[in-house]
Amino acid sequence: LSAMSGSVADFSDNNFTISAPPSLTVTSPNGGENWVAGTTHSITWTSANVTGGIQIQPYLNGAPQTNLAASAPNTGSFTWPIPANYPPGTTYKIGLSAMSGSVADFSDNNFTISAPSTLTVTSPNGGENWVAGTTHTITWTSVNVSGGIQIQPYLNGAPQTNLAANAPNTGSFTWPIP
Repeated sequence: LSAMSGSVADFSDNNFTISAPPSLTVTSPNGGENWVAGTTHSITWTSANVTGGIQIQPYLNGAPQTNLAASAPNTGSFTWPIPANYPPGTTYKIGLSAMSGSVADFSDNNFTISAPSTLTVTSPNGGENWVAGTTHTITWTSVNVSGGIQIQPYLNGAPQTNLAANAPNTGSFTWPIP
């Protein structure tokens, strides 16, 4: 400080700091990802001037879901083993909140959590007695399975000749048993 007359002045006795305001930024998932329930992924973020833990919470259609962590260490990464029964959806975002203040961030865009892929034989499924020289239908159900299906009988746990190396995933296959 100095007087306008220039004859009186003073400075702070010690240095002081002006720091940037706290910031918290979700880096992954940040939009467009497709994470499958039953798999593990890393939620990542950057932060500056944030102390204390980070609350990590998924949102579906803008509604908060169960907290993944009420106060995770601010390390920039959190490992999320997504439960296999986690609700699928295409409008998920991750919300992060600093426990030490009012700084928060959300994924910039939506990401998807999809149901795990399943392939289940429905027939024959045990107890059937199929006679050689007759025709039977092998059936199955599938969820989130793309592409063809390999159909191969096993005898006492040992694979036999493929019936189809790449059958269409229609849910059924007719087998004329030789």
